[in-house]
Amino acid sequence: MATSARGAELRSLRLAGATRGQVRVVVAGEALVATAVGAALGAAVSAVYLAGLAGALGLLGAPVGIWPGAV
Repeated sequence: MATSARGAELRSLRLAGATRGQVRVVVAGEALVATAVGAALGAAVSAVYLAGLAGALGLLGAPVGIWPGAV
């Protein structure tokens, strides 16, 4: 969403009767949701990548372990 449109949306909330605190809670909640979704997607992509890397190293006969020297 464009920044100018976001500002207009927040102004319309204020005009509709929302207090500054309520608008702040909405913005903080949206930021929290966006952060959680980004973290979950990043973890999922990393897990897929690392599983592929471990599989490739396994095909090469390289030891694959979490800690150095664990395997």
